[in-house]
Amino acid sequence: MILGFRYLDEVFSVNNFKPMEELTILKGNAQSIYIQIGSGEECDFVRYITNPAAVINYKFNHIDSNKVINGIAIMEYADDDRSIFRIDIASDAAIAPDSLEVTLIEPTKTQKLLPLGVLRSASVGSGRFFC
Repeated sequence: MILGFRYLDEVFSVNNFKPMEELTILKGNAQSIYIQIGSGEECDFVRYITNPAAVINYKFNHIDSNKVINGIAIMEYADDDRSIFRIDIASDAAIAPDSLEVTLIEPTKTQKLLPLGVLRSASVGSGRFFC
């Protein structure tokens, strides 16, 4: 099985969220990105329940420099569903579009996950998001 991740929005619980083919983050705002590990396309996506000891490492490129932003994602529902993870983004982390790299580390294997969506970046006050 080739694993990937999809972006989620409006995550309220383990079964109450909105899958996104495209997610836009605002530069200059602290925010969280939710991802779900699994395989398949939107209509036949199958979530992958990770090992309880699993770790998700992530890496972004900074949009304005050669800086790389690394971190460990948080397993959002560790007691119920180990397929949803949260990546917290600091307000000074201007993320380059489509630069997210995600690696799943489990006790028996390590693998890079393929993005099943597009990550966009927009400036605060760009007019696209505000009236």
